[in-house]
Amino acid sequence: MTPRFLGLGLLAVMLLFAGFMASVGLLVREPLPILAPHQSLDLHSAELAPPITVTVAIDGRYQVTVTLDHAGHAAPPQTVLLPSGAGPIDMEWQSLGEGRLEGTGQMTRPGRWQVVLQTGQQAETLPFVVRE
Repeated sequence: MTPRFLGLGLLAVMLLFAGFMASVGLLVREPLPILAPHQSLDLHSAELAPPITVTVAIDGRYQVTVTLDHAGHAAPPQTVLLPSGAGPIDMEWQSLGEGRLEGTGQMTRPGRWQVVLQTGQQAETLPFVVRE
């Protein structure tokens, strides 16, 4: 082969490699937020209007406290906390005043969890990971 063809072939391989490396950012998803014992995590709805802020806090025994700030909504959203691949956990809810709701429950295990918010016909899932 002539040096011209070798140079063009090498250039094509390098451009393909550079294109592949540039596309890695499109293939990788944004990581989920991580919640560790004795910490709290703020999650914000993006699809519900007006936005709802959910604060999830756990203690060392995985006792969970979920606080919802739902200002601007006529009624509090239906809220479910569930581990990935399982049913929701039982939560005891109480009102903390206008636009604020707090629930407590017992998480069953660490791993991937999600808060599901539903207001009327709209629903949004807020995933996160609970660390050991």
